[in-house]
Amino acid sequence: MIEFRQKDFSKLRTALKKAAEDPIKLGLAAAGPAIGLANLSLNMSRKKKDTELRKDQMRAMENLTNALKESTDAKIKEAASKTKVSFRKKHPEDISRDDVITLPNPISSFKKKRKK
Repeated sequence: MIEFRQKDFSKLRTALKKAAEDPIKLGLAAAGPAIGLANLSLNMSRKKKDTELRKDQMRAMENLTNALKESTDAKIKEAASKTKVSFRKKHPEDISRDDVITLPNPISSFKKKRKK
């Protein structure tokens, strides 16, 4: 009589069974993603703080430029106007959909020539 048994194709199940037997392996397996998540959260908080600092600096520079524009000296007024022009360029995080211009695809208007 031939006996058949079902083969277990789950590699994850066997890996978890082996890791459950040895807690050190389980800890090492979990350490990588845990460090990655900690790194991600640290980078996100740094980015948020840097963005806030950049916006505060931009506000301070705009206030300084506006104050310098009201000066009576011609050289200072000219330098202030040049500084004001530099504020037109937006940071990539501050660009919205209204700032983007979508151009039509010029290639879509061409038609394929038929061979005779």
